[in-house]
Amino acid sequence: MIDILVRPEARRLLPPGARRRLGVRLRAALRVLGRPRAQATLLLACDQEVRALNRDFRQLDRATDVLSFPQLELAGVPDPAGAGVFLGDIVISVETARRRSGRSRLPGELARLAIHGLCHLLGHDHHRPGPAEKMRRLELDLMRRTRQAIRNRPPAKAKGKAKVKVKAEAEGRASRRGRPRPMAGRGRYRTRAQPGAWAPTRAGCPWWPCLR
Repeated sequence: MIDILVRPEARRLLPPGARRRLGVRLRAALRVLGRPRAQATLLLACDQEVRALNRDFRQLDRATDVLSFPQLELAGVPDPAGAGVFLGDIVISVETARRRSGRSRLPGELARLAIHGLCHLLGHDHHRPGPAEKMRRLELDLMRRTRQAIRNRPPAKAKGKAKVKVKAEAEGRASRRGRPRPMAGRGRYRTRAQPGAWAPTRAGCPWWPCLR
């Protein structure tokens, strides 16, 4: 299971459907890795929050694109029976990702950073050439094998302004056929309340958290 939290400052930078696609891709990656019951949290934040986390937990006073907070070392350890193990937290700065990739390539950059963070949660590292190459190959393989899951995902249900647009088009066709044209209301997107303060919990991983 993947829980995705989006800060209001990051939400305005996300393209439509980005949150849903990230969830689909990460869940597909867990299935590819043989850990379909595993759990993780993805936080989409802004530079300010990521910089604070980087400063507090790594003593680096600057923003970065992705941080990972592994909870366990899982090399060769299968998921236990039941709900599955909690892998940890991934934090992505949407602002930094957008600056580096550009607006048109942001969805792909977010997917790459999410997969990169997931590899860290599973114990992979890139501080030495050998492990770095192994991690790079795993990232490329997961990106390739999860791409089909994005293509096959069911379309999201229309809501808010999308519903109004469909309704207005239908009313326009009705009026052209000579039938009375009803008044169309104005739709609004509804936003749910954002979660409260978030902070990772260290569990003894030697590379906790990990910087890309």
